[in-house]
Amino acid sequence: MEAKINESELKLLVWLHENSPHFGEDAAWDVHLIESGLGYDRQQILAAATFLQGFGMVGAVTKQLHRGDNGEPPLAVIGTVWLTPFGENYIRNIESTPTIAQKLTLATLGKLGQTATTVATAMLTEILKQHLRPIA
Repeated sequence: MEAKINESELKLLVWLHENSPHFGEDAAWDVHLIESGLGYDRQQILAAATFLQGFGMVGAVTKQLHRGDNGEPPLAVIGTVWLTPFGENYIRNIESTPTIAQKLTLATLGKLGQTATTVATAMLTEILKQHLRPIA
């Protein structure tokens, strides 16, 4: 199975990598700062962060807001996001591939285009294969 990472997910990881002084919840970024840094709205950040959180690359604080008794599902709201040590290591490994071979920033990500997403997808797929490999 290929584990596909999209451009918005990779950009969130790279933005956190570029801006975080260290890794973990005590280095959490308020979603307002991420919104202005990436130009994404909260729903885009929520979608990217929850995908990455599922792989342990970021942590996030989310809340479910109940909208009353009208049968609508709760609304998910994101407050903060942080880069985990695993997420930082993932980005460092992408940077060290022969195809990328440079520090990833939003500027270099823009220049690399689809190449960065392709390398990131390949690396995530390999991680997933290792994780799902049966024990002999």
